[in-house]
Amino acid sequence: MKQKIKFVYFDIGGVILKFRDQFEKLEQKHKIDGKKASKVWLDHLPDLCLGKKNTSQVWSDICEKTDSKHLADIDWQIFRAENLSIYEDTHELITSLVKKRIGVGLLSNAELGMINICISHKLIPEAKYVAVVDSSVLGYKKPDQKIFEFAQSLISYAKNEVLFIDDTERNIAAAKEFGWQVFNFDENNPKKSVSEIRALLQI
Repeated sequence: MKQKIKFVYFDIGGVILKFRDQFEKLEQKHKIDGKKASKVWLDHLPDLCLGKKNTSQVWSDICEKTDSKHLADIDWQIFRAENLSIYEDTHELITSLVKKRIGVGLLSNAELGMINICISHKLIPEAKYVAVVDSSVLGYKKPDQKIFEFAQSLISYAKNEVLFIDDTERNIAAAKEFGWQVFNFDENNPKKSVSEIRALLQI
């Protein structure tokens, strides 16, 4: 029998908010080659999530490689925040957990400043997060065991009392190896995933 869960760490992209359609929206609004822009962004993503590059540097490269220098003054983080959408079921789940006095935290491979922007744009639920773990601030990211060790150090629960929710298999596997309980979130069927999480948590 598994230990009762007393704390939940949420990934952000693919769990709390949708992010895979951001380049389609960029193409629709600014006639930029969305597929090419996505490739440039993905090439830079490891450095972004480690805090080695910032979003403005990457946006400049996107503009350069898509012949879109006339868009260089766009704030890429703000554009994304204004055009990303949320998983409402996950937002409701987080609200339910707080009401049930189950601790919640965020654990994300994020770009510098993006978590705060998402909170200010209400893409992330307003809640009293016990811990916020941002890879770009730490300088290491999932699935590196060091990020789970750091996240664990911020809370007062045993490893087997922690549930980690993520949409990427390698991150799930690493967290399970670390000793947490895990749930692999299906971004293509968020309602089903949230229903299963609620059953797991008995809420």
